[in-house]
Amino acid sequence: MTTNTIQTQRTTHDLLRGRVAAVTGAASGIGEAVAEKLAAEGARVGLLARREHRLRELAERIES
Repeated sequence: MTTNTIQTQRTTHDLLRGRVAAVTGAASGIGEAVAEKLAAEGARVGLLARREHRLRELAERIES
C-alpha cells in the first residue's frame, strides 16, 4: 500500500465515524453489502427491509 492509499482510507473512515446511514433493502444483496461496508467504515447503520430475521442476522454481524 502506498502512503496516499493509507491516508485515503483513514480519511474515509474518519468522515463516516459518528455519521448515521439508512440502508434500504439491507436483508440481502447490494443493500446488505453496503450496510456491512458502512458499518466497517465507522458509520452507525439503520437497516430497513421486509425480512426481519435477515435484518437481525445482519445486525448481529455488524455489531460484533
